Amino acid sequence: MEFEDVLEASKGLVREEMGWSEECPEVDAIDLAMNALRVLLANPEASFADVVREHYSDSGVDEIKAWWSGWGK
Repeated sequence: MEFEDVLEASKGLVREEMGWSEECPEVDAIDLAMNALRVLLANPEASFADVVREHYSDSGVDEIKAWWSGWGK
């Protein structure tokens, strides 16, 4: 299995077992983590801002963080 296929399969496994729709915020958080993994594999010194620039060019760091404001606090 190719790396991207494994990533997508792991996301699908968690999403299905948790009963989450594709549009729920938890799945967005999984996507963010997957994108961070992709960026860090290419550049281990990358920052969160680098992930946002590469995968969320229409949004800024503060906007991305606001998607989950209050989670885990």
